[in-house]
Amino acid sequence: MKNLKSNDLTLLFPRGAEIYAPDGNERAEWKIINESEDSDVEDLWDNLTDIPFNPETEELDEPYYIWPKGTNKEDIWSWFDEHHSKGVAYLLGFAD
Repeated sequence: MKNLKSNDLTLLFPRGAEIYAPDGNERAEWKIINESEDSDVEDLWDNLTDIPFNPETEELDEPYYIWPKGTNKEDIWSWFDEHHSKGVAYLLGFAD
């Protein structure tokens, strides 16, 4: 596992995979330290349905998990596409 500096921000997935923001910067590029399981990503996806988005801008109306308020839906979907083995199409129900 990567050594983290004391000012790095670390968050945990439900089953132990960690993500961090270098220097605690929440807008920094998030990196996976331990591989997450699809079920962890699916849990995050399922919870996303309860988070409000601005219908005109498709941006978050409030912060959710690693994304600050104002994050565009496409950026969030891109993260899910990269971190789920079957991609965001599967999470959206368009692929098996």
